[in-house]
Amino acid sequence: MTQTATAKPAAQAGARNPSAMPAAAKGQQEGITVHGHWVIEVKNPDGSLVRHVEVENSLDPGFPLSYTSSTNATPSGTQNVPGGAAFLNALLNGQAVSNAGSWGILLVGPEGLTNLSTTSIPGNVPQPPCVTRGFNFPPSTFAVPLRTCILLQPYISGTNNYVSQTNCPGSSTYPAGIPGVGCTLTSSILGTYPNFSGFQLSGSLTAGLTGNISAVATVNFDPCTLPGLPPLPISGCPFEPGVGGNLVNLVSLTSTTLNPAVPVISGQTIQATVTISFGSGS
Repeated sequence: MTQTATAKPAAQAGARNPSAMPAAAKGQQEGITVHGHWVIEVKNPDGSLVRHVEVENSLDPGFPLSYTSSTNATPSGTQNVPGGAAFLNALLNGQAVSNAGSWGILLVGPEGLTNLSTTSIPGNVPQPPCVTRGFNFPPSTFAVPLRTCILLQPYISGTNNYVSQTNCPGSSTYPAGIPGVGCTLTSSILGTYPNFSGFQLSGSLTAGLTGNISAVATVNFDPCTLPGLPPLPISGCPFEPGVGGNLVNLVSLTSTTLNPAVPVISGQTIQATVTISFGSGS
């Protein structure tokens, strides 16, 4: 499926980071078409292929996420995670970036994104293949269980990729990593400079539970910070913590529902690859 978002011209979003999304020409009002293609494979421990699924995705409208804050006076609440159209608009207006190291993939259980962190699962609802607890992204700690597998890039010392720094093996926060989080994600650019056309994310992890993947999503954990050390905040970024009730820099670009759901047995490997391409159009 292809979705189109229209916004005002970009202010150097692509120049800040070559993995940022394409910018409309100055003085024009153009649309950006976003096309996503997913390949999901489930394999046995011996490497034999169990399932191969291919689906198309669309811009995610955003979703609510319950949290427990480690720094906010309010001990708990719900953040409305912005969706793909809001993210594209911010990119095109120079108010956000798509840092290459801050992308993530969610492999979501049967209750979907809108119930990702609700406190209870009805007894007749199948489990997800991962339940992630203690996922840490400053300034908030999502203490409630997240009923999803999360794919992140490995933490690399000397970078400002905080979400990997706090959740991946080798980090000071969780030296052994977190069950349900796979730190194998890679990102690659599509096209050549200056004609970048999109990017691809790919990663894998081992299922800790027997359950179903009912949806998939691509998220960006740090759209308000320019890459580099020290990290530099982007003035006017609408996703900055403390703006509009946000507690974390988190946006959801694309998602899609899997119908039928993909069953996974504990111990099997889940490999997910999403190719997101861009073009201009009305």
